[in-house]
Amino acid sequence: MDSRAEQPPQPLQAGVRLRQPGIENNPIYAAVAAGTAKNAYNLALSDWFKPPVIHQITQEVGSILMHATDNVQVTEVRVTISDEQGNMLEQGKAVPLEKGAWWEYASTTGGRVHVEAFDPAGNMAGLDL
Repeated sequence: MDSRAEQPPQPLQAGVRLRQPGIENNPIYAAVAAGTAKNAYNLALSDWFKPPVIHQITQEVGSILMHATDNVQVTEVRVTISDEQGNMLEQGKAVPLEKGAWWEYASTTGGRVHVEAFDPAGNMAGLDL
């Protein structure tokens, strides 16, 4: 019998992925941690466990607005527009707006809208309009 099968799982085993050389030197985590009681590594670890949240999607003529937040930072928002059969009509990246956690995508067509938001840890949240 294999003795490894009898050992209990190690605590925080999922966090092992974060222990990459230099993760605590990531400029995003270092900037957010500066001036706080947190260090960059602990901030990166907490970010790994918390994906972004897409709060709202609003579609207007020629524009799609998204409100997305994360405990550290939303680094990218992608938009996909599909027809009723699920065929992709348009896809691209949204740009952040100056009004906080809002992002905008200039659309050229209508259809079903799917939005994905990403954080520095690689987490993704998706939401359909």
